[in-house]
Amino acid sequence: MTMKPVASPFTKGGVAELIRRYLALHPRAADTAVGIQRWWIAPTHGEVSLLSVEQALSELEGEGVVKKLEPAGLEVAYGRGPRFRAGDEQ
Repeated sequence: MTMKPVASPFTKGGVAELIRRYLALHPRAADTAVGIQRWWIAPTHGEVSLLSVEQALSELEGEGVVKKLEPAGLEVAYGRGPRFRAGDEQ
């Protein structure tokens, strides 16, 4: 049985994969880029740069996997997008 290699969490693709996996396990999760960096990724995978998180979010937003949630007067947060599928966390 061949397993798909896991991308390094320190690359944009690796960070995007970690975000997909988190959203698969927590479907109602939403947070800012800083919150995603600190609370979704760092506790289990270590520190990654905020820039890597922002780039991964931009990529995932373009794919429709995440969407921006912009409440009035608050920071931009991200949650599952319309094209997120449960199999996306692979």
